[in-house]
Amino acid sequence: SSQRLQPSTVQEAQTPQPFVPVALSPQSGAMQNDEGRVVDLYLPRKCSATNRLIPAKEHGAVQLNVGQVDENGRYTGEFYTFAL
Repeated sequence: SSQRLQPSTVQEAQTPQPFVPVALSPQSGAMQNDEGRVVDLYLPRKCSATNRLIPAKEHGAVQLNVGQVDENGRYTGEFYTFAL
């Protein structure tokens, strides 16, 4: 027997995002958009303990973001990133 999809389970098609031109930065060789933000598809990570590059296909690596808190224990919006 086949099941019918309920209207709430059907996902709407997402509208495509507009094309944003990018250019290579002469200083670093990184792809940047018109606003100067880095838009590379892959940014290599370094291990926080050994300072070695973590390969793109490394499945044993983790990245942790540890948030900063103020004296009252509230999150300040800042964080440290650890890649291991």
